[in-house]
Amino acid sequence: MTMESLLLQVFDPPLPWKRFSGTLGVDLALGLLDSRTLYINFKCADSLQDMIVNLRMSPQRIPGRSECIRVHRGMLRAYLEVQPDIHAMVYTQGLQRVVIQGFSLGAGLALLCGEDLARLREQDPRLAQLELTEHGLSCVAGAPRVLYRGGDSELFSRRTRGMLRVVNHNDTVTRLPHAWMGYRHTGELVAIGTRRLWPFSLRSFLEHAPQSYLGHVRTPDYRDTRNSNPFYRDSLIYTLGVHAGLMYIVRSLLRLGVS
Repeated sequence: MTMESLLLQVFDPPLPWKRFSGTLGVDLALGLLDSRTLYINFKCADSLQDMIVNLRMSPQRIPGRSECIRVHRGMLRAYLEVQPDIHAMVYTQGLQRVVIQGFSLGAGLALLCGEDLARLREQDPRLAQLELTEHGLSCVAGAPRVLYRGGDSELFSRRTRGMLRVVNHNDTVTRLPHAWMGYRHTGELVAIGTRRLWPFSLRSFLEHAPQSYLGHVRTPDYRDTRNSNPFYRDSLIYTLGVHAGLMYIVRSLLRLGVS
């Protein structure tokens, strides 16, 4: 499968989106592609509630584990809501392969899912032969940082090592939460586009759109314009939203310091 066709599947999955129950309402394409392959695709942020999930950036330890792995709080809460449904499907009789995909917020949830199922495979002999990332089909695009450094973070990195992480070099969203906040990337990096010196600009939010990812894969010298990228007009709104979120986080940290 080419990178273009893989990204097309990430953005437009072969199974329909379904809103799963829970207060966070995660949209998920979950089901069997055939008798041996389970397909999981997490949808990107498309609502105010999703944006709130993104802004809950404080680290939280994954519950119910002996190891100390801390991840993005908002994404962890969202994933835990759909975890029982995913675990139930993993034990489908005759299942041999799991394909995990996602874009943007969905990419962060996909990384949490990949690590979770890898851990489950390590602990349950019934899943010992289950393939998760062996064929390069488990792929995320535009993923923000999910893993908080320290503790047993290397264990999380090892479990997600085979997942392809496609990053547009100038996509600002992939640089959030900021590294100075203690977060880091995981997965096997696949970089596209040409890196600019200063990525935190208004135009850099254009690079997060699916049209931009596909454009860079199809044309090495692709450039976003008002005509080629419908996301162009909305970039200012996203820019102001992200900066407002960062201001909220800084203010919260200052309050913690005072108290």
